[in-house]
Amino acid sequence: LALACAILAIPVASVQAEILGQSNAMVAGTEGYPVYRIPGFTVANDGSLLLFAEGRPNGGDPGGAGDIDMVYKRSTDGGQTWSPLSVLHQTNNFDYSDPRVVVDRNSGDIHLQYVQWPTNNGQAGVPVGLGSNSAVIYYQSSQDDGQTWSGPANINSQVKSPTWASLNTGP
Repeated sequence: LALACAILAIPVASVQAEILGQSNAMVAGTEGYPVYRIPGFTVANDGSLLLFAEGRPNGGDPGGAGDIDMVYKRSTDGGQTWSPLSVLHQTNNFDYSDPRVVVDRNSGDIHLQYVQWPTNNGQAGVPVGLGSNSAVIYYQSSQDDGQTWSGPANINSQVKSPTWASLNTGP
């Protein structure tokens, strides 16, 4: 299994897209992870392709055995080649999931949000609150088209009510 990126050309006045190429960017069993799941993808203002995913130690969802890491790759040649895998967030006893990425087309800043869950305690089992034993939303940004990242910032107090148990960054 692989997370493949299809490079699309989408005419503005049309809903049809032409696939210009395809490449396997993250291949199961390579670069330290048996499974990659739940991709997030964007194109930076300089044309770089950015692919984010959960680097999973097994096929299980967050809450299963093993810590899930937030990983990414970057391509500067339209997806023909990809950078080596980089780990954006990895902490023992926690899973990181559901990357959501947005590019501010005016400033070029790239914004990434994702969720932290306690390992072995997925979405259905977290307690109410803003602590690390509950669901935690993290944010990172890049001001150089995805070459470097700010490092993780816990933004729970800004986006989550202390009366909530679970919160997710996307579907």
